[in-house]
Amino acid sequence: MKGTYGLILAIGLGIVGALLNFAYLANKSAKEELVGFVGIRTNLQQGERLRADAIEEVLIPARVAGTLKNYAVLWSARDAEVDKRVTRNLPAGSLLLLQDMRSPPAELDFGKNLPPGVEERAWFVPVDLRRMVPSVTPTALARSTKDMRPSCCRSWMISRSVLSRSTMPLPSPKIPG
Repeated sequence: MKGTYGLILAIGLGIVGALLNFAYLANKSAKEELVGFVGIRTNLQQGERLRADAIEEVLIPARVAGTLKNYAVLWSARDAEVDKRVTRNLPAGSLLLLQDMRSPPAELDFGKNLPPGVEERAWFVPVDLRRMVPSVTPTALARSTKDMRPSCCRSWMISRSVLSRSTMPLPSPKIPG
């Protein structure tokens, strides 16, 4: 009998210790600061738009997240990323990284991968930089000042809807000479 009482006492104390340990850890983890990241709920293919129903919040403790904030999209910034196209296949259960939402390449594939019936054209327009606002000149947009002269030409892409909205012809610049 002596051994049975000792065994029952040991098991009872073990269960009480486990319950107290669980309660302590649950209390400590409830006070921990969590950081929300954007997780992928459903598979997304490259070029597909990121939908609001395809993402979910993934909570990670701040002490563990470390520098992940520099590489993954925060949940608080999700609205800025919704409806953008993803640049690679994203499997369900992964985090949305900043590089997955990067801008398209600087070099455009002109005339490639167009739907049937769509046509692209390039119009070359001379620009007189002396009459333009400096903040919207091709120099400010391209961040290059080496090749910008009043007589140089730049290529601009203008959609058909912009052209149909113009009601007045633009005056031709007066170039001294």
